[in-house]
Amino acid sequence: LLLIGGSTEQLGIVEQYLSSLLRQNLANAGHQLELLAASALENISLEEWNAMLAESRIEGVFLGANYSPKDFDMLHLFNHTAVPMIAVHGCEKSSIYHFPKVTGSGKECFMDGVRYLASLGHRRICTIFSENNTRGIELELYREFLQCNGLSDDPGLIMRLSLSETKTAVRRQL
Repeated sequence: LLLIGGSTEQLGIVEQYLSSLLRQNLANAGHQLELLAASALENISLEEWNAMLAESRIEGVFLGANYSPKDFDMLHLFNHTAVPMIAVHGCEKSSIYHFPKVTGSGKECFMDGVRYLASLGHRRICTIFSENNTRGIELELYREFLQCNGLSDDPGLIMRLSLSETKTAVRRQL
C-alpha cells in the first residue's frame, strides 16, 4: 500500500512517478501496489487501521505523504502499524517516524526524476526554479544536463516562481 498526500486521481502528485517504479518492482516480485490518500485515515482508530490491513492482506505500507510532529494522531497510527512501514518522503524531523525512512539526496532524486521522464519519451520538461537554482542545482548546470540527456533547454520551460505562485503554475502546465 502506498499512502499518498493528495487525491489518488490528481495528475500532479509526485507519488505518481514513485508509484510506477514501485508498482513495477513489486509486480516483478509477485506483489501488487495499491494507492490510498492518507487523508482517508484521519478518523480511523488504530484497531480499525490494522484490521483493514489484515483483511486486505496488505503486507507492507510505503508512506509517501509528509507529516510533522503536530500531526500526532496520524503519526501514532503510522508508528503503530501492524505491518512493515517505510517512509519514502523527506521529513525535516525524521525522528517522528518510528520506522525506516528511505530518502535520497534531493538533487540526485530530482535528476533521476528528469531522466525517468526522458526514458518515457518526454523531451520538453517544465521546471520551476527558485531564483537561479532548484534542489541545489544551478540553472546553467541544469540546462547542460538537459542538453546531455537529449531534452529541450527552451528557456520558456524554465519558470522562476515564488512558492506561492508554484501551485497555480503547475496546474496551468498540466
